[in-house]
Amino acid sequence: MSNKINIFKGIKKSDWFEAADWLGWNSIGGLFPVLGGFFLFFIFKKNPTISDFSNNGQFAIYSATMFASAFYIVFKEYKSSIFSGRKLFGAICILGQIAAVLLFSSVTAANLEQSGVEVNRGLVRNLSFLIYFISLIMVFLLSALDKSRAYSDIQKERIKGEEKLDAEYEKLEKKNEG
Repeated sequence: MSNKINIFKGIKKSDWFEAADWLGWNSIGGLFPVLGGFFLFFIFKKNPTISDFSNNGQFAIYSATMFASAFYIVFKEYKSSIFSGRKLFGAICILGQIAAVLLFSSVTAANLEQSGVEVNRGLVRNLSFLIYFISLIMVFLLSALDKSRAYSDIQKERIKGEEKLDAEYEKLEKKNEG
């Protein structure tokens, strides 16, 4: 279990803040259709509820976009970088994408005029919120990991550069002595 915790050990406070900032902007931008819908309902003097925007699994679509972002973070630079927990995070992203697709497409298929299938709207809404919440957590954690990994790569390059410079300096010193 300690190996799993060590994945997050090298993440600095600034990495967490940057990941939270990215998540906030992405979430607000992604949910703009819902926010705009609430605004329009109020203009038309209607009393909307969150159910008006979630009973058909719409949040599964938002989840799919978040999982796609997380999937990108997990598998970018696949061959050239080490990413602890890549398989676990990748599996969660794939399962999340599949769950989002199945939820939304099954509700859409059931809503067809002639399907005759009755949909439990409360269950659909709760499942889409759950999948969305999981996708937010995933993209937040992976963004923070990615930020810390990028910093770690920069540090390694700086150390390599300093070592190379030291070696060249020593070479010059020996040349000047001889």
